Amino acid sequence: MIYCDSMMQYPNMNMMLPQQIDASQMPGMMPTMNMMGGMMPNMIDQNMMMVNQQQPMLLNNQPIFFSSGLLLPPIPGEQAPLRREKPKGCRTVSVGGLPKTASIDVVGEIFQRFGAIDDVKSPRIGVYLVRYARPESVEQAFALSGFRLKYHDQNENEATPLFLDYALNQDDRTEYEKAQRRREPTPPRVEPFNQSNLSTIAEQIKSEDKFAASAHTLAYWLERGECNKKNANVFYSLIQASNNQIRRLFNEKMQLDEEYQTLKTQIKEKFSHVIHQ
Repeated sequence: MIYCDSMMQYPNMNMMLPQQIDASQMPGMMPTMNMMGGMMPNMIDQNMMMVNQQQPMLLNNQPIFFSSGLLLPPIPGEQAPLRREKPKGCRTVSVGGLPKTASIDVVGEIFQRFGAIDDVKSPRIGVYLVRYARPESVEQAFALSGFRLKYHDQNENEATPLFLDYALNQDDRTEYEKAQRRREPTPPRVEPFNQSNLSTIAEQIKSEDKFAASAHTLAYWLERGECNKKNANVFYSLIQASNNQIRRLFNEKMQLDEEYQTLKTQIKEKFSHVIHQ
């Protein structure tokens, strides 16, 4: 069940007019950012535009309107109840304190502002379980903790505060465990030790494409104690070849780092040039 935003108008709401923003007064931004109109995003240093999407959405202490009522800000000084430890892979938030007249549609309309919703259920009167499509939405939904729900035909003293907590959902746990299993890398296949495979590994370890797999096999053989007086010279040659490959990879990494720093410097210079135009 996916809930969509709906445009609602309320006679008592003031229209919000666009205002010019002084970037020099905004934390985390350069004072000259107000000169950047029309710039391409890829010309901006990525470090300047990073946003932590894991942080909960911050709401102003203003009423939040929905189709059949509004959410009043929390009463100052009231502390939110303690939450349980977050279950792994949690995508479901438990919402308590709702009036008996609350419905799945109302709850979905209120909480869809934090992300796409897969499902809304009510295990008992006054409690709803909102399951999001993404785990990040759960943290953002906690911004509504303590807000008081009031329908249009109610007085302000009849508003009921919302209590939010992590919900235990077996589907969340199952999907999390499946995702973890998919992420676990499959270990490379190790060839059994014999003279034929030893000769094959001696050739493959010199190849750029097959070095990773052959080096894993070599390390496994050494751990198993397959090296002895008869084949010590062959193993010594394999170790030397491995060191040569590692040295090559290290040099390539150093070259790529230098190219990256050069490119980063060029982009910053272009960025600075555009700002000062």
